[in-house]
Formats: sequence, structure tokens, C-alpha cells
Amino acid sequence: MTLDRNQDNFFTETEQAAFHLGNVVPGIDFTNDPLLQGRLFSYLDTQLLRLGGPNFHEIPINRPIIQYYNNQRDGFHRMTIDKGKVSYFPNSIRQNDPTPAPGKDGGYEHYQEKVDGRKVRTRSESFNDHFSQARLFWNSMSPAEKKHIIKAFYFEVGNVKDKKNSSKSC
Repeated sequence: MTLDRNQDNFFTETEQAAFHLGNVVPGIDFTNDPLLQGRLFSYLDTQLLRLGGPNFHEIPINRPIIQYYNNQRDGFHRMTIDKGKVSYFPNSIRQNDPTPAPGKDGGYEHYQEKVDGRKVRTRSESFNDHFSQARLFWNSMSPAEKKHIIKAFYFEVGNVKDKKNSSKSC
């Protein structure tokens, strides 16, 4: 993405832009981070509702420069006219064509991660760690950035009028 000019049309270039974490270059995969997994779901859901259907990737502001084929077809706001009877895999009409490219030919392959253990509906102990990420962030800041954060925090806390009820307003 290059940000080197103002928009020509605010609506088409800002309101129709679909920033979605799932739009990644082939070969990049996602970690099992629960926050990332939640965002992968919710961002797509947001784009589907906000931009009127599953073909938001065909709106000119979101369309890739190079033509690509994703085996999707029809639906709201479709900008491309597909030819042929099938656009899915596997199919019995065209001898399973189109097919995804195999890994040996440059096709996408998921990282094969070994997973052991039981799947349970409880939160991991790591969810109780409220400080290590904040500490990593703080330690990554320069002295000038730390000073700016301290001033901003001091300003916000300075606006608290009632110490007893201050946690209720946050």
C-alpha cells in the first residue's frame, strides 16, 4: 500500500476499502493466537455486511492489479462474468477442473503443525497474563515515546474527579 496522495473520491476510496486480515499473500499462514483468529472471523463478517455481499474483492478499490481465480461465482455485486458451467472443486462436470495447484507447482500449502493434547472449553492460563505484552511494548519504546505515554497517562488520570468511582467510568 502506498499512501502518497489524498483521495479523489472519499466514498469509493475510503468507505469501500475492505481491510481484512484474511487477505494475505499465498505462503503466509496464521498462528493459533485467539485474538487473531477472532479478528479473522469478525473482519470478514464486517466486510460481508458493510460492502453488500461476498464479492467485495471485486469493487474497484479492492480489486487486485493482477487477475486471479478463486473458484467463487455469482452473488451480490458481482463485477466479473464467468464462462463455463463450474467454478468449484471437486466437481463431476469437468473432471474436477479447475483444481488448486499442488505445492510442488507453487500452490499454497498450510504449515503442518504437530498438535497434541485435549481440546477443552476453558481458557488457557496464558489468558491470565495481563502484563508481559504490556511490558514488551513499554520496553520497545524510546525514551521520548515513554515520556509521551507518561504525559498522556498523567493528563487522563488528572481528569478523574472522584477516586472512589473512577473505575466505573473506564
